[in-house]
Amino acid sequence: GDMDKSYYLLGSWNKWKPEAMTRNDNGSHSTVVTLGPDGFESLLVSLDQDCQEVLHPERPNATSGSRAFGPNPLFLVQQNHLSWVIDGRVCPPTGAALARARDAGDPGDKYLIKLWKGHLGVAVTWERVWL
Repeated sequence: GDMDKSYYLLGSWNKWKPEAMTRNDNGSHSTVVTLGPDGFESLLVSLDQDCQEVLHPERPNATSGSRAFGPNPLFLVQQNHLSWVIDGRVCPPTGAALARARDAGDPGDKYLIKLWKGHLGVAVTWERVWL
C-alpha cells in the first residue's frame, strides 16, 4: 500500500540532506533528531531523495501535529519558509507557547519525529525522548 513507500527526513541539523526514515509496524515512519546548539531545528519530509517531492506544513514554524501538504519541490517550499520547527527554547520567538511547551529541551536533547498517515492525510509529530 501507500505506506510501503519510503519517506526521507531533511532538516537544518544536516544541511537539508534527506535521510530515510524507519518504517514502524503500525505504519508510521520515524527518525530521532538531536537538538543543535541553537536550541531549535526546522524539518521537512521528502518522498524522493532528490527533493522534488517534499511534504510541508501549511505555514512557517509549524508545530507538532500539523498536517502535511504538497508534495512540492524543495526550492519552492523553502522560498515560502514552510517547515515544521522543533523549538526547545524557553520563550520561543516562534509563538504558539502552549504547543511549544512540550518541545522544551536543551541542545543535545533527542526528539523522536514521526510521520503518520491517516484518513485525514499525513501529519508530522514529535516528542522529546530519553535514550
